[in-house]
Amino acid sequence: MGNPGGFAAFRYRDFNLFIFAKFFAAGTYHMILVAVLYQLYDLTQNPLNIAMVNLCMIVPVFVFALLTGYVADSFDRKSVLTVTYSVLCIGATGLCIESYLGVTRMWLIYLLLLAIGTSRAFQGPTTNSLVPTLVPREVFANAIAWNQSTAKTAQICGPAAGGFLYLLGPEVVYGTAAATFLFGVLSTLAMRRGEVARKKSGINIELLLEGIRYVFNKRILFGAIAVDLITALMGGVQAMLPIFARDILEVGAHGAGILRSSMALGGLLAALIFTHVSIYRAGMTMMAACAVYGTAVML
Repeated sequence: MGNPGGFAAFRYRDFNLFIFAKFFAAGTYHMILVAVLYQLYDLTQNPLNIAMVNLCMIVPVFVFALLTGYVADSFDRKSVLTVTYSVLCIGATGLCIESYLGVTRMWLIYLLLLAIGTSRAFQGPTTNSLVPTLVPREVFANAIAWNQSTAKTAQICGPAAGGFLYLLGPEVVYGTAAATFLFGVLSTLAMRRGEVARKKSGINIELLLEGIRYVFNKRILFGAIAVDLITALMGGVQAMLPIFARDILEVGAHGAGILRSSMALGGLLAALIFTHVSIYRAGMTMMAACAVYGTAVML
């Protein structure tokens, strides 16, 4: 008997709460990113500020890389997710107040963005590990498919929505984001299920390093991750989109949102293609994709 498909996972109340909270929270994160990047560049015309914003979002992912999975496996995932949504809500509220008052203190903006980036670093592993606790085993594959599709769809809708809301003012974007994250907090608290992960006494260094050893021992996995990491770090064209939108294409904040959404749309199309097409030579396909990506960045 095959795995249930279609909307099977949505028959379960907790999964509905989880997936809607994730969709709005993920989309809202990209709304904030589009708005803050365009706002700072519009105010200062300094590309260094764009670099600093992206660093605030990316650095926590690297700094807490060993800790995020450990926390997701060691503590109650529902509680961890509630905390991350709460911090995201506080960060968005801070940006809203700062923008509404017209106070442009770069150190304060960077501090708020660091809080948002740190919360996102913990949110990802926690949401992924929470899915199996919300549906029965026979519906798990369907739930995973919806979980991934939701993330991609949010990456498309979020930047575009942020760009158009920016026309009403950046504080409108941040205020909407704060309200959306609050919805995530309330939805998570309303869940009845959510497995309590096993407790561990203290931080076990061996457990933290276990994943690294596994990756290094699997040469194929290590090579794939290394290529993906290098491509992402060296081809971060997303950071320059506010400059293209404002100075080159002259399409404003809504154009910057659409530009960022187009990249996520490409990712969604690729995911849909691979649901119907098998990859027989994964290594060559990955290298070809990297070559196309690099060529597109140069062009």
